[in-house]
Amino acid sequence: KALNNLSISNNFTIEFGNNVFDELSLEIYDNLGNRVLELFREYYQAGKREYSFSANDLSSGVYHLILSNGNALVSTQINIVK
Repeated sequence: KALNNLSISNNFTIEFGNNVFDELSLEIYDNLGNRVLELFREYYQAGKREYSFSANDLSSGVYHLILSNGNALVSTQINIVK
């Protein structure tokens, strides 16, 4: 099962896609590897979609967004500056 690349726009809209019906999760980790937030854990049909979230509750720092389906993951880094 393959996941497509993860990309983020400046307004924290995450675009992602999956090739098959599967459970996907999107989580945010801090730079020390601690899970800070689980944005979702849901089953999705194959296809592309967008997910928007607010970073208002996150402190300034480096974070890692992890999109996973249990067998594969894609990650990207974001920097929050307040």
